[in-house]
Parts: sequence; C-alpha cells; structure tokens
Amino acid sequence: MKHSAARCAALLLVTLLAIALRWPLASEPLWVDELHTSWVVGQGRTQLPENARAGNQAPLWFYLPWLSTGGTTASDATTDPWRLRLPSLLAGLAVPWLTYLVARRLTGLVGPALFAATLAALDPRFAFYGTEARAYAVVQLLALVHFLCWLAVRGGTESNASANDTLAADDAPRFWTSGLGWRAAWIATGGLLFYTHYTTALVFVAEVVADFGAFGVAATRPLRRFANRLIDFALLSAICAPAVPHLRAVSSHRADWSRALSADDPWTVFDWYGLVVVPLFVVAAIAVQRAWTGRRPWLRPFAPSRVWRVAVWILLPWLAAWAATAVDVAQLLRYRYVIASATALPLVAALALAVLPRRVAQGLLGAIMLTVVVARHDMLRPWWETGRWPAQRDERWPALVERVGGLLQDKRVPVLLFP
Repeated sequence: MKHSAARCAALLLVTLLAIALRWPLASEPLWVDELHTSWVVGQGRTQLPENARAGNQAPLWFYLPWLSTGGTTASDATTDPWRLRLPSLLAGLAVPWLTYLVARRLTGLVGPALFAATLAALDPRFAFYGTEARAYAVVQLLALVHFLCWLAVRGGTESNASANDTLAADDAPRFWTSGLGWRAAWIATGGLLFYTHYTTALVFVAEVVADFGAFGVAATRPLRRFANRLIDFALLSAICAPAVPHLRAVSSHRADWSRALSADDPWTVFDWYGLVVVPLFVVAAIAVQRAWTGRRPWLRPFAPSRVWRVAVWILLPWLAAWAATAVDVAQLLRYRYVIASATALPLVAALALAVLPRRVAQGLLGAIMLTVVVARHDMLRPWWETGRWPAQRDERWPALVERVGGLLQDKRVPVLLFP
C-alpha cells in the first residue's frame, strides 16, 4: 500500500509538470493548420467527413473536437481555442501515464518507468502537439496503447512468464490468457491509429519486420505463430483497405505537397536529447570493459527481444519516411508524420536504466540524461535565460482570416505579400 501511494504521488507530480508546460500554450491563438480543424468541425456533423477528406485527412479524429466544441460554428471555434484543443490536451496529459505503463511492462521496474514518464511530460514537442487542435496527441496516445498490445501479443515484457507470451494473469478469462484478446486489441487499436492519421501506417512496417525478422519467430511452435501473425496482419489490412481510394486521391496531389512542404533534415526529425547518445556510451563502455578484462559486465540480465522491438518501432518508420521522401513518393520525412514512433523514444531511456542493477547507478545515469534534456529544452532554456515563457504560436492567423473575409465580403481582393 505504501509503495502504491508513492507511485501515485510520483505520477501526480509528473502530471503537474506536464500541465505546467502545456498550460501557457493552450491559450495561444490558433495556428494556420488548426484553422482547418475549426473549419471542418464548424461546418456541422453532416459535412464533416467530406471537409476532412478535402484536407487530405481521415474524418475520424475530427469528431472529437466537434464534440468538445458542441458543434459550434467555425468563427466560434476560432475565438475559443481551449475547447477546440481540449481533446489534444487530455490526450497529451495521458501520454506520460501510458508511457509509465508501457515502460513498467517493458522493464518490470518502477524507477525507469517513472523516468520515462517524466521525459514524456518534459518533451517540448510532446507539449506542443499536446496543445494543438490536430490529431497528433491522440495519435501518440493510441500508439502507446497499440505498442502495449503488440508487446502483449508478441512477448518482450519483463512481467511476461507464460508460454503464450501474453500479459494476462492466470486467473483472467481464457479470451485473454489464450492471446485472442490481446490480438483483437492490437488489430482494433491499429485500425483506430490508421484512421486517426494515415501516416501511422509507417509503424505497421516496423511491426512486420519485427514480427517476421530474426527475433520475431519464436523457437517453439514457429509455424503456428507464423500463421497467427499472417492472420493478424491480414485482418488489419482488411480494416484499412476501405481508405485506399482516398489515399489514391491524396497521392495524386503529391506534386502540390512537394511545392508546399519541405522535408525535415534526416538527423533532426527526432530530437534525440541524450536518450540515445548517453546509453550508447554506456554500452560502449561495457563492451570495452568486457574486451579488456574478459569478465562479465556489471549488468542486469536483459532480453534482446525487448531492445529489438523498441529499436525497430523507432527507427524503421523514420527510415521508411526517409526513403519515401528520397524517391519522391511522398513528403513523409517530417516529425509529425513519424510522431507515433517518436512517442516510444522515452522507452529507450527506461531500457538504458533497467540494465543497471543498482539504484545508485540508475540514478546517476538518469541525472545525466535529465541534465542533457533540460539543457537542450526549447521552452525551459529561454524561460531560464529571460524569465519569459517563449511563445510557440505568436502569429495572429484568426485575425488575418477575419480581416480577409471582411475584404472579400466588401468585394475587395486582398494582396498578400510573403518575404
């Protein structure tokens, strides 16, 4: 009971930290892309699907801001950004909790899981998209749930000791202990993820490689597991298939994307902080120690499948987006298009801490990584230097749209100049 209360108190502090970072951003004026959301939901429920598709997006997510705004008109939604951003704000605040749950299942340890949740609360990009009236915070939330289901179905969790590689307890219903429940949940969350934002299909590429790769096929009953995975992916593909005509229509406009969008630099798509660099130094130091002394390193025993799955989930969508951009199939090399996989980045830190058997060593490595994160923080550093919270959306797009609308009503054509 005492330990449970301490964990709840720690998670509450993480939540307060997340609120503190997101609160100043939630009341900023709507950004130009958010105005599309206000227009889609402001035209009414009957026109919502058509308007969403006109913006090359799936309609599913737009029902959330439509509900949060009570079906208000576009002008009312523009003047009240809080209600339009409410679904993203709630999803963004839930991301650290889900990160804790996934990291706890992944490592079996409370400390590394709390550290991962803290990083998720601190991440400036998580905070930005967690206060934006677009689908990306909900994508993050669904991605973590989908990832947790994937671990439960395929194995790779510290708490997993059963033969069927599920997270279910022995006294749970057979629907879950047999793995059928987790498989159904993985397929359902995959469908929700895809219809929330089409670019999340990139994570399915990672799952295919991980499931059918070197570590994917289990040594026991491989044919049965191989067949189950084929069935799961076939069902998920069938759920996603109705979107193919819309995806073809979107793809026909890719020339317009290329002119309007520029890809991010391949090495800055993820703001890696110290989450990868520092663990790499730790691994390198351990390898040098082992080569030099010939003795077993001072490490906790660790299942390679867990590292494999997290690494594939993070890296392969990035590589797929880079390849699609390089061959001009689609301009996908942007952070928001790989945000589902980027959400798993704090799990790297949890895994790095989990290999260390002593809390002192975990605390030292955690302090180093946290120092790097804070020192490079896009919001905390300017606030520390100037005493003012940096604005993320300081352009008055709603006022501009209202002014242009007034000019058009007066039959005057505005001339917009861009530097």
